[in-house]
Amino acid sequence: MNCGEKLEDAAVFCIYCGTQTMQPVFQPQHQYQPISPMASVPQQQLAPQPQPQSVQQQDYQPQYQPQQQQPHQPQQDSPALQPHSEYQPQQQPQMGTVMQPEQQQQEPDLKPKKKSKKPLIIGGIVGLLLVALAAVLVVTNIFGLLEKKPSPPEEPKDVIENVVDRQINLDNGEKGLYTGILVNGKAEDASGKFVFASGDIYSGSFKENKIDGKGTFTWKNGDVHTGEWKDGKRLGQGTMTWANGDKYVGDWSNDARNGQGTITWTNGNKYIGNWKNDMRNGQGTMTWANGDKYVGEYIDDKREGQGSFSWANGDEYVGTIKADKRDGQGTMTWANGNKYVGEWKDGQRTGQGTMTWSNGDKYVGEWKENKRDGYGIFTMTNGTIQQGQWKEDAFVG
Repeated sequence: MNCGEKLEDAAVFCIYCGTQTMQPVFQPQHQYQPISPMASVPQQQLAPQPQPQSVQQQDYQPQYQPQQQQPHQPQQDSPALQPHSEYQPQQQPQMGTVMQPEQQQQEPDLKPKKKSKKPLIIGGIVGLLLVALAAVLVVTNIFGLLEKKPSPPEEPKDVIENVVDRQINLDNGEKGLYTGILVNGKAEDASGKFVFASGDIYSGSFKENKIDGKGTFTWKNGDVHTGEWKDGKRLGQGTMTWANGDKYVGDWSNDARNGQGTITWTNGNKYIGNWKNDMRNGQGTMTWANGDKYVGEYIDDKREGQGSFSWANGDEYVGTIKADKRDGQGTMTWANGNKYVGEWKDGQRTGQGTMTWSNGDKYVGEWKENKRDGYGIFTMTNGTIQQGQWKEDAFVG
């Protein structure tokens, strides 16, 4: 029986919705179309519902004549009403009986499952945020346009002049004649020339009214420096040639020789090494024109520290040097084969030391100003031994 079909004088319970109705008997006007889960039942399997034997088919009468109500007995399921899942209806309660929740017929859940609302909520929030951001950008642009300040007035263009022997003052206060490019009255040229009031001449780069960059400075006395300059001072690599012919090539800083450099004197002497404040400082090598050579440390333009000194005649000293003299512990080897190992003071053997002569003689003891003085032992090659006190290179016992 379909939902909506009625039996005369009978209380009908719909097997789908469970409602109870009393309606006159009428014939269904259309063929029942099952819905899911019965949608899979073939059309030809749907059979017409059998009519109760006590009810005769007749034309529909508009007036209803109620008869005595009888409890409705559920009919046997026909193949046309059996769902694909072999649904078995439960027994319907008698008329007038109050249905308890646990007695209500369990219907198949034919309603579609509700979709989660979380994606919609998240999408809504994102949309609101985008709208708010767009509003902020619009308002910011509007206020930016309202608060836009007028463009500052254009700065006056530079006045550029190309002058010859123009009297100017450099930033360091020096006065002289300038030849080159002036920008707003200041020297600004890569190849300018400035003649000082003293007679000195500089040719080279100028920046911001200062000697700056590569250039050559010629002093009135004939000294010449060619190299790098910064704020009017020698800085970086440069070559200084003195009027007497001496020449330095190397590092400069703060207008003085600082760093690694080489100086060659006109007499042939030459130094290669470190410099500090225009003086030899640190490790260096000094070579004299006569062939003498020193390799070692310098302090304030003097040999001081550990070093070795070689004479042109073949003599050699290795040890401590102070103020250009042998001072401290050192070894002196003469070209003739003699050798001294011991203490030195102001360039002389003073203190404890050992002297070995080339003939095999040997003295071990105290020395003073290059002489045996104090306690010592002298051993000669013939076997003679002198042991005791010595005074000014003589044995006194």
